[in-house]
Amino acid sequence: MRPRLLPLALALAAIAIISAASSFLTLRLVSRDESYPARDYHEWIHKKLNMTAEQERRSLASERRYEETKRHLEEVIRLTNSELAESILTDKSYSPSVEKSVAEIHNAMGQLQKATLEHIFELKEVLDTEQYGHLIELTVQGLSENTRRD
Repeated sequence: MRPRLLPLALALAAIAIISAASSFLTLRLVSRDESYPARDYHEWIHKKLNMTAEQERRSLASERRYEETKRHLEEVIRLTNSELAESILTDKSYSPSVEKSVAEIHNAMGQLQKATLEHIFELKEVLDTEQYGHLIELTVQGLSENTRRD
């Protein structure tokens, strides 16, 4: 490797490691936030929105699609994080396999965010205007809280 490329390669490796670690920690912290219980998030949201039994029934197909997609993408992220860890241990550099894993993790995280937003917007057909406005407020609040610095 040319001497000028070494600092760049090291910087990219550090960015990849920090990115992977921050992704992992973000998922861990979000799942432990008691104000938004990750395990019962949909139940929590439905209670906050005071959804009726009829609204629950009408949202069921959307909920099932979303949960299936979410489970799949979370598994992709988990498995790819494991592959990334193995690549880092083996290669000890920002190798093509490290780069590939980072790209796959970012892609899955983006797909998960997209699926979540699509699901939220699908609920517009089920909720009344006030409930939907509240759902949008909760969504914006959740996104905004993740961007605040302490």
